Amino acid sequence: AAVEGAEFVPVKAEDIGIEAIDDRTLRITMRQSAPFFLGLLAHQFFRVVPQKAIEKHGKNWIRKENIVTSGPFRIKEYRPYDALVLEKDPNYWDSSNVHLDGIEFYPIEENSTILNLYKAGSIDAFLNHTVVTSWIAEVRNYKDEYMNFPEGSTAYYSFNITRPPFDNIKLRKAFSMAVDRVALSSFRKITKPLYDLTPDGIFPEYDKARVKVSEEIRQERGVAPEVWAKNNKFDPEQARRLLTEAGFPVQPSGDGFACPTFPTATVSMMFNTGENNRAIAEFLQAQWKQNLGITVPLKSQEFKTFLKDRHEVTYSGLAQSLWSGDYMDPYTFLGLHYGYPNNGDSGFNDPKYNKMLDEANSELDVTKRYEMLARAEFYLMEQQPSVPLTINATNWMKKPYVKGMYPNPGTLLPWKFVYIEKDRAKWDTNVDTIMTQIDPQVEKQLTELTDTQKK
Repeated sequence: AAVEGAEFVPVKAEDIGIEAIDDRTLRITMRQSAPFFLGLLAHQFFRVVPQKAIEKHGKNWIRKENIVTSGPFRIKEYRPYDALVLEKDPNYWDSSNVHLDGIEFYPIEENSTILNLYKAGSIDAFLNHTVVTSWIAEVRNYKDEYMNFPEGSTAYYSFNITRPPFDNIKLRKAFSMAVDRVALSSFRKITKPLYDLTPDGIFPEYDKARVKVSEEIRQERGVAPEVWAKNNKFDPEQARRLLTEAGFPVQPSGDGFACPTFPTATVSMMFNTGENNRAIAEFLQAQWKQNLGITVPLKSQEFKTFLKDRHEVTYSGLAQSLWSGDYMDPYTFLGLHYGYPNNGDSGFNDPKYNKMLDEANSELDVTKRYEMLARAEFYLMEQQPSVPLTINATNWMKKPYVKGMYPNPGTLLPWKFVYIEKDRAKWDTNVDTIMTQIDPQVEKQLTELTDTQKK
């Protein structure tokens, strides 16, 4: 209502669990333990917004002439679909430690165009997932510019499990087991295979919990280790058996297979426009054609329309999904399918799963909590609401004179630390070591900020 110009709805602190104790203290009261909460506070959802500006301008408060910001930069110019130009804000509380006079962002859809602009020197850096597959081999030679580090991010395809044919678990498992993720990562060159919902290698202690819980469940069910090792892995023969059991018999056809009763006319693979997105969709299409005898039609959509159709689960068949962790805890991935509606965008809604997550987050012992989350994840993946594909990478480039810009699993860049190094002798020469080499300027700034928090 507020953004339409109406008054703010009156609320009391006890209504929302948030209250201002004084000008510098905010108290948040929670109904249950949430061990990830402090990390979550850094998310943009918790950024302060100017009540006076919103009350005055309504939904137009975000326009350049009305918006009030509190970060190190403010909007200088905004040209829709062309450029967002920022300038240093002299009113920022720590403006003396903001090193750039401004930043220009270009919202370009075609990754190859971005790469060409970078190559020509028109831009100094570009954001994550921009290097197209066909450029990887060449780009890797630029040791002073090319970043390839772990990322808390996954790629998968969601099933619409609310309508046929993917309301059938066996069918969903068949499609998942018919994808060679090792081959996909080899094709993509910068990813790792993903077999669960949560990426491995990002949360080491949780990885240990998953291994332990998996072994416990194997023993509980009395499954042989060699059989258990194939769980959720690439197994086209088993995939064809499951497809047949689901009511869609697979039969030999020439050098391959055919599944004549599968309703390809009523399903599709939906993805948003983009070179890499289409390449992945075509890879999956080829896998299912080769291993199941099914050619799933492709459907490309403009991003806003795609997001709406996916979130409302109005698509037919499968929809491309990507998730970058909002905070560094496994729950950022496991919570995608919590409650309903949710961000899993598959139509999945299971009270048992919700309860498992609630109980895990009420556990204060870190190890026990991780083990409880691992059991919840195992339960979820047995329902197969999606086809896990890859663990993505923090994968981008910057010019060697751009300093203070670091890769990180959350792909969050605090621009106030970024600066342009004029001394060529101090330029980066091997960014593989960027996380272990100390930058005196950045280190000094971090120490000063940390000291203010101790006072």
